[in-house]
Amino acid sequence: MKLSDYPPVLDEEEKDFAVGSLGVRPKDFSIESDAVEGIDQAKYKGDWQFMKDKRGAMLVMSKPRQEHFPKEKVFEALYKVPELKDKYIVPSVYRCRAYAIYLSNKTGEKISLALVPKSGEDKTQFEWWTDAKVENLHLKSDEDYVFSPLFTCKRKIPLIRPLMRDSPTPDPVEEGFWMECYPPWEPLDDDGEIDPVYDDDQEDDPNVYVPRRDSVYVPYPISDDSDDE
Repeated sequence: MKLSDYPPVLDEEEKDFAVGSLGVRPKDFSIESDAVEGIDQAKYKGDWQFMKDKRGAMLVMSKPRQEHFPKEKVFEALYKVPELKDKYIVPSVYRCRAYAIYLSNKTGEKISLALVPKSGEDKTQFEWWTDAKVENLHLKSDEDYVFSPLFTCKRKIPLIRPLMRDSPTPDPVEEGFWMECYPPWEPLDDDGEIDPVYDDDQEDDPNVYVPRRDSVYVPYPISDDSDDE
């Protein structure tokens, strides 16, 4: 099987993707409309409120498209590659033309963002506007899907040996024998330092179950509750 015969698939546009870490609250856009040129044509607009004394992060992607392995025999073929036994694969990425990502500075700041048309005759291109003057705020935009700020990560699920000696081990079927997982780097705390809770001499032992490494990743959704200021 040649993987070159199974090129990645680019899905249709999805709705805007916006997510924040625990304690980060999305808010309605609070800036007066006459203060921002082109705000009535904005592709995205909103405020983000961060907690004081706690590190927080947010990510906004405008109309992302998921690029992923085709759903034919790619996962099955990769599963049978011995070199991938203890490795991670990235089966899909989210591509977008504009994204905003921010890591807070623990001051309880609020930032306002809007993706508005660029000034000039061509109103099909957009750029970010913000009232924030903070570090660690990255705003990117382009006319094509060149950015990939988000990806998924999978690793093999070990095949369970059959109970009956003569029973065959089932073949892996598409992505059913792969599980989503945490990224392969060391667990970090809110300040980006190695978390001592997970310092373990058995961390690299594949035969020892390590919850942080081996548990299935479940993304934490942002809260829609906007009562807290």
